Amino acid sequence: MTAQKNWEQTLSRVKDRLRTDSPWYPIPAFISFTLVLILSAHLLPGLNPRLGSLGEVLAYQSPPQKEGSIWLGIYAKNQRLIVVTADRQRFEVPLREAGHAGIPELVTYLKKRVKDEVIATGLAMETNLIRSKAVIAMDQTLKYVHLRPILAALGEAKITRYGFETKLVR
Repeated sequence: MTAQKNWEQTLSRVKDRLRTDSPWYPIPAFISFTLVLILSAHLLPGLNPRLGSLGEVLAYQSPPQKEGSIWLGIYAKNQRLIVVTADRQRFEVPLREAGHAGIPELVTYLKKRVKDEVIATGLAMETNLIRSKAVIAMDQTLKYVHLRPILAALGEAKITRYGFETKLVR
């Protein structure tokens, strides 16, 4: 009998507790809202607005500086692979024809640039390994296949030191 009585008391306490308003009822909604807010805050920086944007150099009316390495900006636009240099020269090749062969105009430009750098360092009687290095700023949406003609052009111009300009995307 006491077990029955204890059971009835427990049941009546649960009924009373369920009938009264509880101050914590918005807590599950608050927890879910906070989780959605945190997860979306982690997702939004992943939507990079620069992904696929053009890497063109701003053209100001000033003499180009040739100090430092050879900078090449590479991006695709209207089914064409476009290479822009630091001194505002532009080389184009159809995207589908971007194969193993280098871009002839780019090869002559690179050879001329390397020749100018060799003459400048010879006249200054100093060596600078950074001057004969190419820095490639490539659009993140391009694949390795699109980089092949640029690497072939660098090879034909006998530039063995090259690096990639990167931006840390978090």
